Amino acid sequence: MNRIVAPALLTLGFVLANVTMGRAIELNPAAVIYKLPEQIPWGNRTPAGNQFANLAGDPEPARSLCPDVQMARW
Repeated sequence: MNRIVAPALLTLGFVLANVTMGRAIELNPAAVIYKLPEQIPWGNRTPAGNQFANLAGDPEPARSLCPDVQMARW
């Protein structure tokens, strides 16, 4: 019995996974905030030539409970 049930369940799992993976989800433009690369406020270049942009959080407070999210480009 187990020799029949296990492959059948495995096959069913693969079929269900493939059916659900083919569908794209539409994002609600009112609920999603995004910026294009040209709209990101980049900081001054470091001596090494890097630039950083603060995406979330406040980098100034020393004891911030919320971690900062920064993006770097070089």
